[in-house]
Amino acid sequence: KRPGLRRSYPRSCPHILYGSRCAANKIAATTTGVVSAISNSRLTLNPGWMRDGAEPRFYVGGLVEWDGVLGTEYRTIIKSGLTMLTLSGPIRGLAVGAEVRVSLGCNRTLTVCNSIHQNGPNFGGFPWIPKTNPVGKNNHD
Repeated sequence: KRPGLRRSYPRSCPHILYGSRCAANKIAATTTGVVSAISNSRLTLNPGWMRDGAEPRFYVGGLVEWDGVLGTEYRTIIKSGLTMLTLSGPIRGLAVGAEVRVSLGCNRTLTVCNSIHQNGPNFGGFPWIPKTNPVGKNNHD
């Protein structure tokens, strides 16, 4: 019941993408697309929805959001192609021809944080942790 450490010491960033500690600019990382087909958890968008210079892999871990009947619906992008996105859950309240907002993802590395989101100062990981013990393998002697 005593307070302890709240963060671990990982190589990758532990922050929630676009959360208060990450502070990446979601508006700058979001584009819009028009739905051309829906199938289970797959969404097909008309060509031209991707941000200039972005590759499909940059959207994995990102978000798709739309205004549904019960409010704004959010899904995480699990797989991304040039026009097809595989989402984390069922697609409901969305019709062909509707507009969706698509935000870039993050693979939680410093390289992507800097190059895609220009957010290196807020990177929460420790990529410089040595991979081998600097004291030695048998430091218990």
